[in-house]
Amino acid sequence: MEETTVTVKEFLKLDSEIRKKTSCAAPSCFISFSDDDKKCAAAMEAAKKALETETEDGDAYLLKGKLLASSGDFSKAEECFKDGLHLTKDKNLFLFCIADIQYNRGDIEEAEATIKTASADYPYVSLMLGRLYFSADKLKESEKEYKKAISAIKKCAEAHVGLGGVYVTMGNLKKAASEHKSAILINPNYSDARSGKAWICYFMNDFKSAEKHFLKSAEISPNQPDNYIGLGWVYYKLERYSDAKKEFLKAAEINPKDPDAFIGLGWSDYQKRAVSRANLLDAEGYFRKAAELNPQYADTHIGLGWACSELDRLKDAEKSFLKALEIHPEYDDVYVGLGWVQYKNKKFIEAEKSFKKAAELDPKDPDSYVGLAWTAFMQDEFKYAEKHFLSALKNQPGHKEASVGLGEVYLKIGNTTKAKKYLGKIKSPDKKIKYGKQI
Repeated sequence: MEETTVTVKEFLKLDSEIRKKTSCAAPSCFISFSDDDKKCAAAMEAAKKALETETEDGDAYLLKGKLLASSGDFSKAEECFKDGLHLTKDKNLFLFCIADIQYNRGDIEEAEATIKTASADYPYVSLMLGRLYFSADKLKESEKEYKKAISAIKKCAEAHVGLGGVYVTMGNLKKAASEHKSAILINPNYSDARSGKAWICYFMNDFKSAEKHFLKSAEISPNQPDNYIGLGWVYYKLERYSDAKKEFLKAAEINPKDPDAFIGLGWSDYQKRAVSRANLLDAEGYFRKAAELNPQYADTHIGLGWACSELDRLKDAEKSFLKALEIHPEYDDVYVGLGWVQYKNKKFIEAEKSFKKAAELDPKDPDSYVGLAWTAFMQDEFKYAEKHFLSALKNQPGHKEASVGLGEVYLKIGNTTKAKKYLGKIKSPDKKIKYGKQI
């Protein structure tokens, strides 16, 4: 059968079948085959023809609305769903689609008002309210609604994923992992469940499991850049920087306007700076690209600041870090970066203030203590240098720079026994030592 002869009902049936296979059975304002331009064009033609012959065809309005929403035309899609609402017997479905449009447009209060006009016994009301309350940072209310949806809707994978997202935000990764596991058991091909579980594993430092789920998610949804960004960060954490770069490049190819892909590319090359200065220059280029794409994204300026700092373009580095602080004044890593710029400029008092601020914002980050230690060291305050290096090692046992720094402190004060412990061997007196941040 040629696609041009497929009826509206057949397209809607196809949409439902694909959703059941690749996501979940919950309604959606979007069409599930949106990445197939030919099929979408045929479906739109079918909807238009149906409305030409029968202006009160609710199914045609539903199909047309889904296609419009998937094309990004939310206003026309909402209008289409509202037209169909007056013609259909399944008003709850249309109300859900209208609320879904409003939710995706960011009109949370309007979406809440819309979905609450649906029948009280319509189970998907709770699913939508779970989303809306989550977006409004009403986590307890969101948790309650998602639990209602899980009880009311048989095998609702999306509700489990939503509840998992609530638990991630609450900081309970164990519960979040359990919910995503439930979603995967319901539907192993639900990409959002896979990628969500992957990110949870990533944050739990279970990189092997994270890789497995990102790979599966990418297999299911090969055009979703977030899968490759996730894989990139997994490989980055495993210090497989070349592999990380390959994944970030895939993400950038799919969505050239995603700054996260270019941030990942920047850090992948930054970590290979010891191999070649060209890597640092490439990193700088990627960070600049990310900053162009989203000038209000602090992470882009942080990356650019570090690259410029390593290139000894300290004015540019300082400018980037200060820009990041304008956007995110409570970001500890910015103060660490700014501290190293001040350190390199031999402004040790200013550097100390920056590192102290970083330590206040995140007392568990070893890098701020390493900065404080080297700042004290350069001012011959070896007691304080020892204290801060030990703090860094307490927060992260085996921290390379802290261990080396502590060894240097003991060399300076003549404690060769302790120096051997941290340095492995005593450096010859004429050997130059490079102080400073070695990420």
